[in-house]
Amino acid sequence: MASADQMEIFAKQEKHHGEVIDEIFKKYQPPKVDTGTPEDFPEQVVDDKTQIFLGRRIELYVDALKTAGYQPEQVTKILVTHKHADHTGELAKFPNAKIYM
Repeated sequence: MASADQMEIFAKQEKHHGEVIDEIFKKYQPPKVDTGTPEDFPEQVVDDKTQIFLGRRIELYVDALKTAGYQPEQVTKILVTHKHADHTGELAKFPNAKIYM
């Protein structure tokens, strides 16, 4: 279990991370952080051995972006938080985007 000091340090780091993301959102429109799972990513089978449930897909990532009023070609910058497939799976669908890690 984390100590109170460790939790305070974590909270400060998270606040700073949020401030950095806010600045990126202000500067680059439309902002984009991560791209979600690949379209052909299989649905997760949940059983008693499942340690982490990723949730069910509600809508394809690019379709959700279009519903929000954007086309993939409009996205010029993507901030990738880390290189797991559930965060980078649709990078190829953004032909005009420069990728930042």
